[in-house]
Amino acid sequence: MYFIERWAGQMPPKAKEDPLGPRHFPITPDEADGWAQRMEDVHAAVTEFLTTTPEADAERKRQREERKREEAIAADKERRRRRYNTEFFTRYDKDEVIDKLLAEADLDPPAARQ
Repeated sequence: MYFIERWAGQMPPKAKEDPLGPRHFPITPDEADGWAQRMEDVHAAVTEFLTTTPEADAERKRQREERKREEAIAADKERRRRRYNTEFFTRYDKDEVIDKLLAEADLDPPAARQ
């Protein structure tokens, strides 16, 4: 009833007078197409749920997790590259602490930017 009361103000006057009007409120073709598309999507989701096997579902989950793991590794590599690449930060002449840490890690300190 809420739907009928809500849309009753938008109905044409003749439909308000007709006792069957509120139950048969006309919708636009776009609304009908939208509902049809929504029903097709629901039908496809239910059909997929009913027809997939647990093995196929587990395989899709494994692939999804692998893809997520690869993206996390790539993001971590990019973050480390940006953190330690001299293109993205400026070195000063007095970076003894950084040079000491690089020496302990057996890495050559990069040249200072001017």
